[in-house]
Amino acid sequence: MTKLISDDKNIEERETVPKTPLLGQVDCSKCPRFNTCSASICPLNPNRHKAVWYPDEEICKNREMVKRFRFIRVQRKIQKRAVNRDTYYTLRMLEEITGVRKETKGLSPETVSDESWITQRKKQKEKKLRNAQIRKTTIGKCGVL
Repeated sequence: MTKLISDDKNIEERETVPKTPLLGQVDCSKCPRFNTCSASICPLNPNRHKAVWYPDEEICKNREMVKRFRFIRVQRKIQKRAVNRDTYYTLRMLEEITGVRKETKGLSPETVSDESWITQRKKQKEKKLRNAQIRKTTIGKCGVL
């Protein structure tokens, strides 16, 4: 089963739709793993931006896709390192993640929109950048490099 999020920001409801009809919209048969794959976020699926992925679900194993799409490599890291397996990730979230640690956490199943997660993540990045600039400036003023 592929879980989808509505495109319309006014409608905050999650749909659960079988994977097969979505994949049928594009010629995924070119993928050698098409018949055996059950990845929630398929790189060949035009609706992949609506799908959600839980760390205990399958990931695309097509080597060509793994090389082309960074989000698949991030999924693998999350599966290996993340402790919290009850949270989900959207494609936008996976593309936003630059480093995966044990603390890396997705969204709760009750949460519908990934907007707040992405906004919070951007604020954290800006804060780290500001702190790094302050440290660099402070070290420069002291004459220690």
